[in-house]
Amino acid sequence: EGYSLPQNIIQGITFGFRSLIELIHELLKSQIKSSLIQYQRATKSPSTENVFALDDINKVILSVIHFCYDPAQEIKLDYPNQVAFYIPIQSSIQQLLSKPDVLNMLIKNYNETVNRNAVDTDLMYDYRHGSQAEENIILRDKPDSLLFQLYIDEIGLTNPIGAKKDTQKITIVYFQLEDLPNTVKSMLKSIGLIAMCNSNYLSTKSNKKKFFDPIVQDLNILQTRGLSIPNSASRLNFVFTVLTGDH
Repeated sequence: EGYSLPQNIIQGITFGFRSLIELIHELLKSQIKSSLIQYQRATKSPSTENVFALDDINKVILSVIHFCYDPAQEIKLDYPNQVAFYIPIQSSIQQLLSKPDVLNMLIKNYNETVNRNAVDTDLMYDYRHGSQAEENIILRDKPDSLLFQLYIDEIGLTNPIGAKKDTQKITIVYFQLEDLPNTVKSMLKSIGLIAMCNSNYLSTKSNKKKFFDPIVQDLNILQTRGLSIPNSASRLNFVFTVLTGDH
């Protein structure tokens, strides 16, 4: 768009969108305030002038959909204007497995895979049945550990408007529990986000270390201490298997 339209037209369109968003914001605030006043009158509760901001409403919606709202944590890099973002692995797994039937589905698939391999040891169903797993210290000490896989990828985010119009490369780290059934693992909802960072920031060794340090620490805690799942009496063990990606 920046190459086919004059800059003043692009700025006019941008200003129009901004004005529209601000107008919608004000309308929502007035509607919420009106609803609160009507509710207070109906319940004869003391009047209040507090109004929810749009950001607060979004957090409430996210809490309902995902059972809990955990904001991403900032990772300070070498320079003040350089930051990355990280979501604790333990919290993500707890939220995933606290959803109805997910934990039961995971355990059931794990037991079925173990039983199938016991019947025919020549077949490899997952990482446990490979030669590398025999050398894995965690699996030797805790053979019931659930498999945990990381995936790293780079995506391009395009900003076609303004002086900084360009494609920004973002490095993203995901995770997936390998013991979920294949039908579930093929769904996007089974993939969890761990961290993200502007790829240019990771060109230095110190920034790479700062970015991956919290991930490594979380993985070590997860493998050594396990994880307690809400509404479950058992404590689950996990083992990190592989970091995959494309080039």
